Amino acid sequence: MNSNEPLGISRDRDNLAFIGVKGVLRRQLVIGHGHDRNFSLRDDSPVIVLPLGKKEDSNRVRSPRLSYILDNSILTYSVREGDDTYIRTAVQTDADEIGVWEVPALNQQLRGTGMVVSEYKHEGQYVLYHGDGHIGVSLSRNLVAWHGSGQDLLAPRRDHFDRNKLKLVSVTYLEQGILVLYESVHETKAGRLCTVGAALFAKDNPTHLLWRSDTPLWQDTSLARDGKTILGAVVYERDITIYLTSRNDRLILVSVDNPFAQTSLAASRTRLHRFPKNPVLSPTLLEWESEAVFNPAAFCDNGRVHLLYRAMGPDGVSRIGYASSADGVHFDERLIYPIYTPTYGVGLPSSDNQHGLRAYNTAANPSGGGWAGCEDPRAVVIDGQAYMSFVAFDGWNFVRQALTSISLEDLNQKNWQWRKPVLISHPGQTHKNWVIFPEKINGKYAILHGLSPRISIDYVDSLDDFDGKTFINSLPPAGGNGYKDDSRKQYWDSRVRGAGAPPIKTAMGWLLLYHANDKRDPGKYKLGAMMLDLNDPTKVLYRSSAPILEPTEWYENDGKPGVVYTCGAVILNENLVVYYGGGDKRIAVARANVQEFLAALSQDRAVPLVPVAIN
Repeated sequence: MNSNEPLGISRDRDNLAFIGVKGVLRRQLVIGHGHDRNFSLRDDSPVIVLPLGKKEDSNRVRSPRLSYILDNSILTYSVREGDDTYIRTAVQTDADEIGVWEVPALNQQLRGTGMVVSEYKHEGQYVLYHGDGHIGVSLSRNLVAWHGSGQDLLAPRRDHFDRNKLKLVSVTYLEQGILVLYESVHETKAGRLCTVGAALFAKDNPTHLLWRSDTPLWQDTSLARDGKTILGAVVYERDITIYLTSRNDRLILVSVDNPFAQTSLAASRTRLHRFPKNPVLSPTLLEWESEAVFNPAAFCDNGRVHLLYRAMGPDGVSRIGYASSADGVHFDERLIYPIYTPTYGVGLPSSDNQHGLRAYNTAANPSGGGWAGCEDPRAVVIDGQAYMSFVAFDGWNFVRQALTSISLEDLNQKNWQWRKPVLISHPGQTHKNWVIFPEKINGKYAILHGLSPRISIDYVDSLDDFDGKTFINSLPPAGGNGYKDDSRKQYWDSRVRGAGAPPIKTAMGWLLLYHANDKRDPGKYKLGAMMLDLNDPTKVLYRSSAPILEPTEWYENDGKPGVVYTCGAVILNENLVVYYGGGDKRIAVARANVQEFLAALSQDRAVPLVPVAIN
């Protein structure tokens, strides 16, 4: 390494800022600028003077990052004191003496490496993301007193590329949110493996995580024993340049795709947006729905959205309630009585099912908090009939799919004359998450009963011919907890739970929402989307590489923490409107412009990013 030692690189408005140490005997902290990824330290590069009672020792400065807010330039850097590394900030305004930076205070509050978000304040406060093994955020009105959020926003993930300590690389304010890049170093027998991950936080709440990469944006595949030191990263419109240095190379530039490029509708844009006034339906004082209302079926008819929702009272029996809305989010009609109740042998223990009766009274692991009844309805409208499939549950030895129907005329007149329910799945097997396609495919009705490791669909001539003696030829889920999908083991949906709402027909294909979770985050039900071929829906055309909805709000973690679960979705005007149960207790709504959502899904790829060295 010669006398010019780079320490950090970041964007400085329309330029690049290169901060390093110049000289051997008299080492000085200097700053250089450049354009179009190219720059250098010259003899006339300005010296950075950091007064702190006396000048800051440049030998102690590490990981400098430059930010800018209005006419202020803010330098965030780290200093080593004993066994700790502290973060400090320095400020220079356009009117200040050239080279002199004011250090407002000796900050002993923040540790590790940090960076202030450029061109951004939250409620009048500067926002500083920082990392010392975990990534957190702190805010300040004066760059002196910082107060943290009290939580780690990003932590190492077990069995993942970022399983070791995290260190901040850069922070960038984007149209989609605040993009945080971080590194995680893993020691292997072959050497030191450095990886770079990414996370996106909401602009209106810098603690709210919107997205996190499941695969590294970049990793040091060379596994060089001397490793590489990351100096910083700069986000451009289409790509991200990561700047590194090593013992053998003066400077290395690596270009990777920007996951939020305007030209590539990426995973974070294949997302749903929550209705601000969620939840839209909650338990009431009526006994039969006083404990929980959740997981509604949904369909449109006669100018209204109709919800058939699962409800429970203190007896633990699931019944079906009804509400409707003209705009899909404000429900001005809600009946005070259940419109469908379970019958003996189809949701309630029959007289010859004493085991089910005991389970109803004493089960230790209830389904959604209940002991019996008709659970998780799905509904499709075909030829003037609303067909409702549901889970008939009367103990864990009896979890079967059932089917009933009602004419739309009777439904709109509130004449609840349901067709006698019939079981359509095999006895002795556990089955949930079946959905019916809303129209025939190649002349037959289609019932989807499995998603992994492949799409499983059976075809029938009529939905009215089930007699309780013939069943869909399906296999039960392995273990009853969803299928492990080895082809998705690096993704958020490594364990697929099953289909969500019935498929929605679009010009591109059948839009199917589905539930899954991750072995690295097993306690959370998340929602994804896939597009199936119109003529052969066993073919997956597109699939979201990140969740489109995951449990982060209070009403998604209140009853059973970590659950978003949809059984119904409609296209209303220009929006895809998804109804889901939050925490197995309340009903919420999430929406997206359907054309933007479909376009994003069609271009959503989890493509491995290959580093390109620039000499």
